[in-house]
Parts: sequence; structure tokens; C-alpha cells
Amino acid sequence: MSTRYWLLAWAFSIGFGEIILPAVFNPGYALFRDHWLAISLYYGAVSAGFAWLFPRSTWLGLAAAFVFGGLVETLVFKGIPNFIAAGLVYVGLFGIPWAIVAKSRGL
Repeated sequence: MSTRYWLLAWAFSIGFGEIILPAVFNPGYALFRDHWLAISLYYGAVSAGFAWLFPRSTWLGLAAAFVFGGLVETLVFKGIPNFIAAGLVYVGLFGIPWAIVAKSRGL
């Protein structure tokens, strides 16, 4: 597992996915403020899973992020009602940190 990716993805997904995006598209959204611990642990666990998967195959990691994000957001959390949009958000949340780590390593 890539610890550098795990920590970066964890921080990026919380910062961008729970603070910046809701502030831009849904001002007054207070879910993270009210449930910060559970949301932080969720993103930590998901980031750990992708930290295991991305070094093995970037394309598999991106596909898994897309499918996982689409299913979780549309079926479980109901935060983003569109499967494709939710999948793309998760690809961004977990793919951008991988691109940063891969670039810093020269991969």
C-alpha cells in the first residue's frame, strides 16, 4: 500500500469532496460538520482500499473508483442521484491524488 497516496487521497477527498464541492454547489450543507468523524473514517477506509489497488493497475483503480462511487452515492448515500456524475466525482477524488503521487515518483 502506498502511504503517501493514502494520506493524500484521504485529505483530498475530505477537503474537496466534503468541504469545497458542497460549499460551491449546495451552500449551507452541514453534513460534514455534523458527522465529521464518521465521514473521515469512511474516506480513510476507501482511500486505503484504493491505495492497495492503484499501484497494481491505474486503469483498474479508476474503473473501480467509478463503479464504487456510482453505486455508493446513488444507492447508499443518495447524495448524487446520477450514477455517471457520482462515478466521475469519485474518479476525481481518488484519481487526482494518484496522478500527483505517480508524477512525484516519475511513473
